[in-house]
Amino acid sequence: KKWMTAKEANVEDKVFFNEQLLRKRFKIDQPHSLRVRTYIIRGLNVSGAISGYGNPYLYFMYGANKVSLEGHRQMQSVEPRYFRTEEADIHLPEQSYFEIGLFDYQDNGEDLLIGKSVLDLEDRYYTREYKLMIQNRKVPIEYRPLMCESIDPNTREISTISKGSLEMWIELLDTTTAAEVPVSKLLQPPAMEVEIRLICWTVHDLQMRMCIDDYGDQRENVSIRARCSIDCRTYNGPQPREQETDQHDCCVGDGEFNWRFVFSRVQVTKGVPIDCFLHLSVWEYFALARPNMLCESLVELKSYVKKVSEERMMLEMEADMPLSNAQLYAEMKKEMKGAGGVQERGEGDEEEAVEEEEEEGGGEEGEVAPGAGVEEKTIPPAAYMKIVLQVLMQTEASSENGKVGIARTEPNRNPSLPYPKTGRDWRYSMPTAANVVEKVLDVLSPSKRGPLMTIILLIIIFIIISNVPFDADLQCVTTVKASCYDESTCFTCNCCGRITDEMTDAKKQKLCKWRFLFLSRSVDEVCAPLSDCNMASGATCSADANGNEITSCASPYAACSFIPTTVSR
Repeated sequence: KKWMTAKEANVEDKVFFNEQLLRKRFKIDQPHSLRVRTYIIRGLNVSGAISGYGNPYLYFMYGANKVSLEGHRQMQSVEPRYFRTEEADIHLPEQSYFEIGLFDYQDNGEDLLIGKSVLDLEDRYYTREYKLMIQNRKVPIEYRPLMCESIDPNTREISTISKGSLEMWIELLDTTTAAEVPVSKLLQPPAMEVEIRLICWTVHDLQMRMCIDDYGDQRENVSIRARCSIDCRTYNGPQPREQETDQHDCCVGDGEFNWRFVFSRVQVTKGVPIDCFLHLSVWEYFALARPNMLCESLVELKSYVKKVSEERMMLEMEADMPLSNAQLYAEMKKEMKGAGGVQERGEGDEEEAVEEEEEEGGGEEGEVAPGAGVEEKTIPPAAYMKIVLQVLMQTEASSENGKVGIARTEPNRNPSLPYPKTGRDWRYSMPTAANVVEKVLDVLSPSKRGPLMTIILLIIIFIIISNVPFDADLQCVTTVKASCYDESTCFTCNCCGRITDEMTDAKKQKLCKWRFLFLSRSVDEVCAPLSDCNMASGATCSADANGNEITSCASPYAACSFIPTTVSR
């Protein structure tokens, strides 16, 4: 009663007891239209309209007017990032109903509603606290739930569930003064880039029972390679997504690689979900067949790349990564249960092994078979891969002192990778030939067979040398050498050399030249310059210095450079 007589009413409520104030406030002072500014940052945990991932896009409703942003849909996203401002002018009260939500874009058929959030703009505009926020430019961010009605197929009851939320806020401004209030800029946080490096040192304890031939027999040795591939949507590096080591031949369980895999420019944005995995595998290679994967492992790097991007510090860890093979696991599990030995591999065996594991692991959720934990511990992995994982900022990785090369290429540092000592030379790539050579060397080794074999070898060499044709008159081994003193080789050298009567065996040996010299040079170029031939300047092997042909050694004086005094012209 006191309030109705305005005796105890506050200042705000006294307007209801004065007709002029009431009319002024709710009619004269009201804006003709309002400008609605909706700032949408992103969606959080948004599911598809039915299940799984959706293709969400925004829509707005102002009273009966609907605005859809189908062209700004984001495919297969649970946290769509919009960073968008939408403006519209409305009239109260007919357009006070405001609805914002997401539709799921469908390639075929009608788009389905994911969820929506409803707001009364008139009620908000006349709220005293909200007006103070608008005046001070301090409108808080809201997390509007996206509600969707669903029908229970059994009871046919309608229930409401949340399909995620929208991070956003709304500003309601008078259209006459809205231009004076600037629009807030929505900028996405910059993406940080990191580089992932994985060093594969060795593969050890490889289960050779996985390596069988066409007849089902286990191979004595195999040729293997290691692979590393990255599965990350934000990977923008120049390196290939799948990288492979060189080949280790003649492996009997242990393989040495010393190989570096590099994946640069992996983008990490704050507030954006990231899925980053490395797939490690070991493959068996053949000369005339496709390679066969022996074992594999999946490494999740989500937490590592996020930590590096936030703390700006390099992360490094070393581990012996176990690699698994589903078929081998199923076979060893059967052996432990006494169900039989190793079965031959065929097409579809790996899928059957996985199905058997699912069947054996069936039952109620959380139910564990007796001794399951002990059994799993006793089954060894298919192999181990010794690795070093490094995650660092891209700025540090691209610096002059931080760059590294793929594999063992330069710059080879942090750490330096030496060339493997095993599995690379011809002895490993051709083991049969290596065994033959090794046996021959073993037979001829004096330390193992005594000096007898050495003496026999020397006798064989002596016999070969003694049977080489040797011309005693020319002092030449005629099979590999030719003598300028031979008439058939250089007639002038033979004639002028005999004139001096000083052609000793030592001089004859000097006139013996290798036959390959006569292939690249003429006989005159080889024999004429020799002093022991006693040939005059300008003379050739067939003519004297005047160009007269020499057919007899009776008087070759014009072709000789020195003539003894006892010889008369």
